[in-house]
Amino acid sequence: MGVTSVPTVIHGGSRKCLVLVGALPNQVHRCTMQHFSHHCQRVATLGAVYNHLPVLSLRQKMHNPSSLAGRRRWSHDIGGHRSHHNAAAYDPELYLRWLQWGAHAPIMRTHPQPDPDVERRPWGHPLPYSDYMEGAIRRRGQLVPAIHTGLEQMRTTSLSPLRSLYIDWPELDGAYAYNDTYLFVNAMVVAPMTTPQDNTTQLATRRLWLPPGEWIDTALHRVINAPANGLNLTVTATLWETPVFVPAGAVIPVAPPVTSETAYGAAARSATPSIHGDLEQHWELWTGGATAGSGIVFEDATADWINCSFATASANSLTISVTQPESASLSRVHQFDVKMAMAAMVIKPCDGNTQVVSSTYSGALLQQTVRVSSGGSGAACVELSGSPLLPPEARSGYVGLRERGHVLKQTVDHALPTPNIPSTGLYNLTTSAIRIELALTSGNPKAAIAELSGFPAQALAAVALLEPAVPQNISAFARAWLQPPE
Repeated sequence: MGVTSVPTVIHGGSRKCLVLVGALPNQVHRCTMQHFSHHCQRVATLGAVYNHLPVLSLRQKMHNPSSLAGRRRWSHDIGGHRSHHNAAAYDPELYLRWLQWGAHAPIMRTHPQPDPDVERRPWGHPLPYSDYMEGAIRRRGQLVPAIHTGLEQMRTTSLSPLRSLYIDWPELDGAYAYNDTYLFVNAMVVAPMTTPQDNTTQLATRRLWLPPGEWIDTALHRVINAPANGLNLTVTATLWETPVFVPAGAVIPVAPPVTSETAYGAAARSATPSIHGDLEQHWELWTGGATAGSGIVFEDATADWINCSFATASANSLTISVTQPESASLSRVHQFDVKMAMAAMVIKPCDGNTQVVSSTYSGALLQQTVRVSSGGSGAACVELSGSPLLPPEARSGYVGLRERGHVLKQTVDHALPTPNIPSTGLYNLTTSAIRIELALTSGNPKAAIAELSGFPAQALAAVALLEPAVPQNISAFARAWLQPPE
């Protein structure tokens, strides 16, 4: 999509800031940072705040209802502005949680006071924090099309892309219970972590409420069914995880990943396709147990809306379609990332305009990726057949638990001087992705489903085998990390 302004800025310590909003094409707004934004009409800020964990929580609680007062593009000093040379203010975990929240906000902007000990560049922090910070910023970059679309929708609906849950579920008491949880870009319930991780379990914990319906935990890739009055639940998160939930059937427009080869000139390529070649749009399809779903994106290059939808004719068939007005008819490359999927046996176009460019499957992500070229019309249609969707018994959080097991294995490898039998259980967990991928691509879905269904028990068995061989602190968080979610 042709978004020429990206709402992400890594900023230093001056009193001026350049905020790229991404709401209206080709508009950049410069403002002087003052309390309640006296000199900035389009972007609001609450001013300089302390870099303190309770302040992070307070800012979230203030931001969510602010849309009711017309403050729909609030900008915050991510990381905190004032440190007062307090050692706690320099904690990388605190800054990481700020960034993870900022990645799911209309505007992402850091702004510290001049202090030689303050570091806002992710690469200036030690591992693994720097990797997780980079992950939050990259996820923010991916979400730019969805954020841009939400801000464009706000112009006609007056609904902020970030709003309290009681705006959409006013009749349910649970929507008022947690005022730091919010609906984002009409497709995500976000519950940022504002508590430090426990020293024993190496997990942060919080409570939240989910509205009625079927939701997918995007951190663990598990399905949660909330009853008619919603669901209160407790969730845990490692340092790299942010509790974000999408409804089953959600289709989210995302940007292609930025690499060192594609970073330079990306805005120009998307804004002027007639000069730089085809437009490229990626879509995340969170199928879960839904039989159909859809999403839209607003594109600057054609100033029009593009719709992506999917439908399941049967358990063995999934059809993905992209439609758009004639005014938006430009040649495009679409990439569909079908989450919680099994490998499709047959992938073929279902119209005369679409050409399948490539397809890949990831056993670690349980993701079927299909790239198609839409031709001159811009519309596209592709059919995936051969058991492409996960059955209910295989939607238990495999992706997230396996990633935790992979990080745990790295910790154990450092703790044990030589590989030994106790660590073989973790090795089997991490290599399960290969077995699943091989089973699916060779036409044996029953073996893959058996592996997925048995994975939670396999994870607990790996911990039991490991515990006698590692220090107590490692065994404690190993069991907490690999405990199957409720």
